[in-house]
Amino acid sequence: MSQKYDTNLGKADIPKAVHQFLDLSSGALPENRRIETCGFGAFRLHRLSTEQGRNTRTGKHVDTKEKTTHFKPSSELRHDILQMMNGRGDRH
Repeated sequence: MSQKYDTNLGKADIPKAVHQFLDLSSGALPENRRIETCGFGAFRLHRLSTEQGRNTRTGKHVDTKEKTTHFKPSSELRHDILQMMNGRGDRH
């Protein structure tokens, strides 16, 4: 599963690229946009019905969030995970 890709990025550029990806991604979910990374999967907001919960410290009733983040792994990632669970590390 471990593959090396030539991205033409230097070591100093990698943290900048990751931070830029995270900044763009964190802005997309509140706008109800889907975030998809090829070979990894997709994130999207999933709407839930509001339910009432209880704060365990105070005992007060509170409404739960109406949205949660949903992750759907790509078929490639799912395949790789199944291969690892079966004791095989190669993809092909």
